[in-house]
Amino acid sequence: MDDFSRRHTPADGDSVATGSTNQDIWELWVPFALFGYALLAGTYFVVRSGGRWAENDSANLTQVIRAVAQSGALVPPSGDLYANGYAYAAISAALLALTGLSPSMLVQVVYPVVTALLILPAWSLYRELLGNRTAAMLASLLLFMQPEFMFVVLRGSHERVLRVFMLIALWMLVRSFRFHDRPHSFVMHVVFFYLAAFGLIATNALFGLSFILAIATAMAAAWVLGRWLLPLSPVARGVAGRFALVALSVTVLGFIVMFFLYPPASFTLRAFRDLAKNLVDLVVTTEVESNPYSSVALGWTSLEVYFLVSLGDYLLLGASAVVWLWQGVSWLRDRTRPPVLAAWLLWLLYGAFVVQGAVAIASDLTGSVLGTNLQHRAFPSFAMIATAMVVVPLGQLRLPALAKVVPGAALALLAGLALLKVTNEPSLSSKWMFYTPAELLALEWTDQHLHDSTIWVGLDERLSAAYDLAIGRSMQNNTWDIYNPKPFTRSFFISDVNRLQSARVDKALPATSRTNRVYDGGTTQLYRARALSPYQR
Repeated sequence: MDDFSRRHTPADGDSVATGSTNQDIWELWVPFALFGYALLAGTYFVVRSGGRWAENDSANLTQVIRAVAQSGALVPPSGDLYANGYAYAAISAALLALTGLSPSMLVQVVYPVVTALLILPAWSLYRELLGNRTAAMLASLLLFMQPEFMFVVLRGSHERVLRVFMLIALWMLVRSFRFHDRPHSFVMHVVFFYLAAFGLIATNALFGLSFILAIATAMAAAWVLGRWLLPLSPVARGVAGRFALVALSVTVLGFIVMFFLYPPASFTLRAFRDLAKNLVDLVVTTEVESNPYSSVALGWTSLEVYFLVSLGDYLLLGASAVVWLWQGVSWLRDRTRPPVLAAWLLWLLYGAFVVQGAVAIASDLTGSVLGTNLQHRAFPSFAMIATAMVVVPLGQLRLPALAKVVPGAALALLAGLALLKVTNEPSLSSKWMFYTPAELLALEWTDQHLHDSTIWVGLDERLSAAYDLAIGRSMQNNTWDIYNPKPFTRSFFISDVNRLQSARVDKALPATSRTNRVYDGGTTQLYRARALSPYQR
């Protein structure tokens, strides 16, 4: 019996004597129950704002979807493109053609709800890694209780498509180890793995490269540990050799995508080159270019609120690290018994994504061209593996019925806190994502009646992102001004929500006492500075 066979013997108290009936029922209802929970989470995300939510990444990618759908080209003549990949825009454009939906309806309402389907490949991956139905169910639930993961897959960015491909790729990779002696099944798993890897790179070349680096890191760790700890050699040699081939093959796929299929994605290589240089400078000079985490809690009413709604993230970090270290130490102590292959693969992948998280934090501190939120973008990849790691000891627990009430209540609390953070709950957050119908109507009127103007619309990008997502680019060559008004801005959009937000962040709105009120919708007003010369309008 091989390692995976031992890993997948009957568990969870199921006995072979009871037949397959109970097991079949379990296998049927658990994925549907998980899907139901994820569906409720996505529905709440939409309903909380009435389907009227927006943020910058979603707005920018919706513009790309419009451009691809209208032009029928992956690189639209308008210049609206997503440099890191084309798959998300291409898939979205195809869905628009098939369904007749508007881009805003697809992004704001449909996508958050259908994101629930993502829990199915997650369940399948965890079933392979953990070999335990209860543990797989718990890991899937925990993944959809991680605020950072939930936010990126529910909003309108490429992340939901990206995570589907990543979960399927990992699932096929892990599962293929079970079929080394069955060529037909092995080849099918390899084919599906490379199709998913191609989709991952085509969606986002940056994450495609990070996936390659994670596999390469796991390969290096397997090779080193296999030579250092002889009991690990039998399981380590096969993993290291296979991961080396996978890393090389996926690198070739990335080269094809970035230099032949979608040349704009070659930008990612230049970004990685700059990142490497910045990391060297950081180590050599120890001088921090910026500290993007110094204002991490400014988006919430208090630091305590931030840590409360982020509780799931910090618990996952701490608990998974403890389990990972515990597993490593236990293998060191008992060198006569090598780990089963599934546990070994999970352990290696966890370490690889931890390394990536550390590199992401260092990148943020250097002010890299990749942005100052790379750690935030890398955390969901880590969470996908960490949730499996943290339930390794929990899946074997046998709790009496009464004792299950406390863990159940804890999971419900984590789920509720995650949804509060994912939606940027207005009663707790200072960074709101919602907008009102009256605000959007007033912005449309403003764009129709002004041209070549700069219009101040708020203390942050809330309304500018809302217009770009729901309507699109200005047809009159107008520009939205946000944060502090520019000196030449003469038009100011004020709404009741703006006033409430101003009171929340304790920052004054532009003075309008010496301006003309040219639009008044009751809860929304547009003010225009008086002309200072005959040449001004």
